[in-house]
Amino acid sequence: MVNHEALKTLGFVFFYFFMSLVLLDIGIFYENDGLIQHLQHLAAFFSSRIHLETDLPSPNSHW
Repeated sequence: MVNHEALKTLGFVFFYFFMSLVLLDIGIFYENDGLIQHLQHLAAFFSSRIHLETDLPSPNSHW
């Protein structure tokens, strides 16, 4: 039988550990004034990926 309390505790520990890493990461970027640039690079990367994927010809189109 699965110990639900242990799983719940493990989930909370993992969640708080992950969130502390995220906040630490944001703090480092914010201290270096690089958070905005980092977010802009991410946005540019994902928007270019979206454009590349949407610019592909559909499989039913004939060249």
